[in-house]
Amino acid sequence: PIEPFFDANSDFPLTDRIPEPPGEVEDPWSEPIPDRIIASIKENLGEDADIEGKVAELTQMATDQFEGEMSPFQKRHFTKGNIARVFAGHRCQLDIACGVVLEGLHYFGQMESLLTTRKLEYKWAPCDFRIAGVDASGHPILYGCAGNQTRPMHELCDHFIMVFHAAVELCFGKSDQVVMIWDFAGFSWSHVSSCSIGEMQAFGRRLSACFPERMSKVICVDVPTIAGILYEAAKPMISERTKKRIAFPIMDDMQDLLMEFCDDESVGPLLQAMRQNRTSMSVDARRPGWTCWGRGTPCAVYDLDRKFVGVPDFDEDAE
Repeated sequence: PIEPFFDANSDFPLTDRIPEPPGEVEDPWSEPIPDRIIASIKENLGEDADIEGKVAELTQMATDQFEGEMSPFQKRHFTKGNIARVFAGHRCQLDIACGVVLEGLHYFGQMESLLTTRKLEYKWAPCDFRIAGVDASGHPILYGCAGNQTRPMHELCDHFIMVFHAAVELCFGKSDQVVMIWDFAGFSWSHVSSCSIGEMQAFGRRLSACFPERMSKVICVDVPTIAGILYEAAKPMISERTKKRIAFPIMDDMQDLLMEFCDDESVGPLLQAMRQNRTSMSVDARRPGWTCWGRGTPCAVYDLDRKFVGVPDFDEDAE
């Protein structure tokens, strides 16, 4: 039997892997600028660049141009670290970076209810996209599988943003970045036809505005030729540094690859989930594990009348 580990209708368990609920940040400048962002800015502006001054200038520009009053939730993301990430990600061009900062604040205003409650109006999880573990550097690992997508892409954007935000919350003042593993097991033409290039570009724009320079690695497993259409559509929204972090391994190489950068507790569950997604097991049978993180930390809460359970042991020959 699989032991359930938390009630979907209860509050998040108080563990060291779940951040405090998003709220007002007393000092948004308390988040330091990551060293890698400092190095990136220096590449563009020179070793003697006044990074603190430039970030302060960008902050003032965005403050002056923001319409209305920021909510506490928006202020939580209006931090020195985030503003510096946007600045670095747009080659230190103040006007362009200011527009992206404002766009991100706009999105956070729109999504505040979703991201603070982490609830979606679905009886069952609509797709498999979750926080699946951490790597050896403490980066949360996001895992998704195309074959478990049960709704069109445009209906899943909120789910993806919600889970990505939960992972970034875990980074606050810590590891700074996340790892994304996208598994193309079960991918077909229907996944391409379910979303337009415009929808993909809009989704990429929202991700880059809300979570700039957050990718440590992007690993796309067993990528079929047809998926190149989606990648080409998303390419204009991906920074050059991010493109260099993208890898395209096959499943046979994943165990060795995961062991290179994951902590020991994450390798087993990740491989288990990926192997499960390559069996004849039905989507409904796989679904109970989709909202789990390793040994039981949730990344999302759904309006369910049941308890979530961990990724079960499975028979590779099961129907």
